[in-house]
Amino acid sequence: MAVERVKDLSQLVARTAIDKPAEVRIWRDREAQVLTVVTGAVPGEQQVSGLEAPQQDQAVKPAEVALGETGVTVATVNDEARDRLGLPETASGVVVVDIAPGTPAARSGLLPGDLIRSITLETVETAEQAVARVEALREAGQSVATIKAHRRGSDSFFALRLTAA
Repeated sequence: MAVERVKDLSQLVARTAIDKPAEVRIWRDREAQVLTVVTGAVPGEQQVSGLEAPQQDQAVKPAEVALGETGVTVATVNDEARDRLGLPETASGVVVVDIAPGTPAARSGLLPGDLIRSITLETVETAEQAVARVEALREAGQSVATIKAHRRGSDSFFALRLTAA
């Protein structure tokens, strides 16, 4: 089955039996590759249940910035965010502060409270690095960024369209 949209992929994976091997054809370094993957279950309540959006009085305040036209507002993780999200003192990255409705971010699956660790395989530790990475990808002609984000004890990947279209 060909997957044309990220949304279709996540729905296909959700319908796949746990521990069932499947062949996946991907493009890597401009070449088609075939991988065998095995679906697994996320332990406990981590399945699709993200963190609740921060309440207005709990908002993370340091240097909130928009990631281009994606609809994501982020901030460099700080001690307050680490405490609220239950992260270790050494945790670094960029915390998602807000997701604008009807934007590519709203369709990506990212949620407020997610901790972005990398954008298209490049580690980001500050909001400024995240903005620069998204801008560099957009300028290079990329239309989608792969976001690695930490949520409730595990990392997940999200496809984020870089333009509002």
